[in-house]
Amino acid sequence: MTVAEGLLRCLAKGAIVALTSTEFELAFPVSSTLTSSKVPAFPDFAGGEVQSAMIEQWRAVKAPDERFNLLLKQIDAAVAAMKTAAKVVGQQNLIKGNKCGFDDLARDMLKGGLEGAATGFALSGGNPAGAAIGGFWGASDAQQEHIEKCQELGAALSVAKAKQYQTSVEAIANVVSTVTGLLNDRVAIVQSGARVQQLTTGARLEKERYQLEVDLFESQVGAEQATLKTSFGLHRRYRSYDAWRAKALLDNARRYAVAARRGIEAHYVADLSRISQDEAFVASPATWANEIYEYDLSLPAAVGLTVPGSGSQPDGIYSNKVADYVGNLNGFVDGFAVSRPSAIAHEDVEVVALKGLAPGQEVAVDTGGAPVVAHPDFGTWQVKCPGTGWGAVPPVSGGGAEAACVDFAACGCAAGDMACLKANTTCAKPRPSAARTVFWLDPWGQLNENLSAEPFSARYNVRWSRLAVNLVGTGIRDCKVAPDPLTCYSEGFLRYNLRHVGRAWITDYSGQWRALGVPPGLIEQGKALAAEIWVDPLKDGWSTSYINPVARTEFFWRPLGGAYVLEVQTGPEVRLEHLERVQLLLGSSYWVKQQ
Repeated sequence: MTVAEGLLRCLAKGAIVALTSTEFELAFPVSSTLTSSKVPAFPDFAGGEVQSAMIEQWRAVKAPDERFNLLLKQIDAAVAAMKTAAKVVGQQNLIKGNKCGFDDLARDMLKGGLEGAATGFALSGGNPAGAAIGGFWGASDAQQEHIEKCQELGAALSVAKAKQYQTSVEAIANVVSTVTGLLNDRVAIVQSGARVQQLTTGARLEKERYQLEVDLFESQVGAEQATLKTSFGLHRRYRSYDAWRAKALLDNARRYAVAARRGIEAHYVADLSRISQDEAFVASPATWANEIYEYDLSLPAAVGLTVPGSGSQPDGIYSNKVADYVGNLNGFVDGFAVSRPSAIAHEDVEVVALKGLAPGQEVAVDTGGAPVVAHPDFGTWQVKCPGTGWGAVPPVSGGGAEAACVDFAACGCAAGDMACLKANTTCAKPRPSAARTVFWLDPWGQLNENLSAEPFSARYNVRWSRLAVNLVGTGIRDCKVAPDPLTCYSEGFLRYNLRHVGRAWITDYSGQWRALGVPPGLIEQGKALAAEIWVDPLKDGWSTSYINPVARTEFFWRPLGGAYVLEVQTGPEVRLEHLERVQLLLGSSYWVKQQ
């Protein structure tokens, strides 16, 4: 049994132990109908919240059965997928060098699990179920980010290997999701019992409140004249409305305050809940950051009633607590630069070069037998042929991009026989309609092939500003065979789409990688230069006549780190086999620590 397989089975066992050892309040009408295969209607309690609560409890108790059977099947599927993927991608340098093998990932999860299990055992007073749940949720944020980073690195493998790797990671994720479902089932069962108790307590309190109202009124007018009608008089209605208004205004203010907090955290790359030291102008954010999610038991006391007086409204309210919270946010913003002195670099320009589809110079690789001819400049691309989907580009020995969509058999040639193909001038030789490649940038904008490069020590919070794409190569476009040659000659560019997918990685002041919660980014129908030029960041700025018209700003202020998919739209006049490099003129802004 591998480490990964052992961990999955350990997580499943922990969740089952936690589920089966759970104590909860079970209503008698529910316990007497658990053998039923259909949801009972509980007609004796129709028309009230008790009926709904009993239906919820019946479903919660019955839910874990099917999920447990599913979990067993998913564990077997995940183990099989990991064994297959380990043979395919286990020796890849990108996977091994970043400790992203399945056993490496398993050790991360197991380490967090052991730490969490110890904490859960202690906090639960020695309860094994508490240890099981603590173990499942014990992985640190750094370990979670490493697992997510490995998923992004898998995208940089060849298409087939990346797919196998991703399939295995998804299989593991399915198991973890089902285990999470079992734990959620446990929570739902406990909550259903709490709901039944809440309704029971509420009914008792309502009965006592009713009796108190009767007693109060009888003490004023006597038992002979007492009725419940006058207990809901004008004064009491007014106070009820005032409490409702206080709650509505407080909720609205809380929403804006939460939005302000999230905006500050995204801008400064900070998690206020985890900053335990005092700031320059405000106390430790960890002590007050989460107060905005809390409700006071007495809303009028929480927001206060305006003191009646000259020019005041008797039904007005003011929100002290929310106002203080917003003041704390302002104090954090004002003191950020005091506690973390930094300089700002605007519009830095770098060039990231992706490998193209031109063969380049041949290199003989000694494999212990006959030398193998390799083309290190040949990138990993996919092409889309007319009438079909995406497919891999044949190796140089098989014709490369030029033969990606050609049916050699239909032309009477052996596979990869380019001499025969060129001699046959009558058979169809379709060209790809699009080509795409996947690459990955670290939080500083370094290409995935340069992960061994020393990371920046002071640069952090690196963001996009502008982007331009340049296709390097001679004769990429042959306008003589274009459907509209005049238009082809007048347009020195090809259209492209660029997607920023997956997690967006960025570094904070301390140099830690963080995943910023932004939606996937898209640049649609951009113009990639195809004018047979080489872009130099020292000479070619954003004001250059041929750079400025094609610069795009859709990624402005997005983090640089993450996986990207570049799709170039081609046509019959495009010669992908002449594409030597794809240059990304990358404009960025960042902060630099001043120590």
